[in-house]
Amino acid sequence: MRATIYLCLLWALSACSSTTQHQPPALPLYVYHDMPPFLMADAGSSLSDLVATSLSHFSRQTFNVEPIGRPALNQLLASGKPVLVLWANKKWLPGIPLKSSTPILLDSDILVALKHNAIITFSRSALANSRFCAIRGHHYSHLEPDLSQALINRIDADNHQQCLALLKSGQVDYIQLERSFFYNDAFTLERNNLRAIEPAMDSFTRHILMANGAQEHSPLINAALQQLKTSTYWQTGLSQLGSERFVNLFDVGLELLQELEIH
Repeated sequence: MRATIYLCLLWALSACSSTTQHQPPALPLYVYHDMPPFLMADAGSSLSDLVATSLSHFSRQTFNVEPIGRPALNQLLASGKPVLVLWANKKWLPGIPLKSSTPILLDSDILVALKHNAIITFSRSALANSRFCAIRGHHYSHLEPDLSQALINRIDADNHQQCLALLKSGQVDYIQLERSFFYNDAFTLERNNLRAIEPAMDSFTRHILMANGAQEHSPLINAALQQLKTSTYWQTGLSQLGSERFVNLFDVGLELLQELEIH
């Protein structure tokens, strides 16, 4: 009897060991955008977490979210280790051999002002002599050469939260925010006092970028992305993060990309 029990235990341990050996290690999705909806204060509630759990569900591979600062990401890319970067675009990481997943999100940079601001549509000429809050070290090509020639007054801040505080206090007239941030539910209270000025200053797609050999995961990732986009789980998760204007940002069709010429 004892021998039988012992053999059963050995078989169970062997089965567990075999399962563990064949389970591929989790793949980190590095996220250097530290604002909602990409990362949230509540663990597991962000858009990045939704992507990771959805990819894990629609593939035989586990993904997890790994927040990282941009300098640390640059070092990781330079180290030669395989890297998956979530919510990025190739044009933001020039000079690095990268492969992009299919687009997940069509985002854009929009000009934001207080609700009582009189400007109706975005144009550089409409911003003449105004005060624009810029993130220190960032270049705003869509506002050049007006910024460099001081036709638009540039006021630097360290991050978007500082720019938002300057706007609310009347120390600047305009800030730039990403549409995905402006229309996510975590920004609802702030958004009630602000106005997005159309059209967008710039539009771009967000992907999972693969570097240093991580390109081998491209077929798996793209197949999972294709499945999640039509899943109830994904759509429900998006609706919990924002209203229809937010959810529509994830309807990235080929015709729309061709119209905007931002492949």
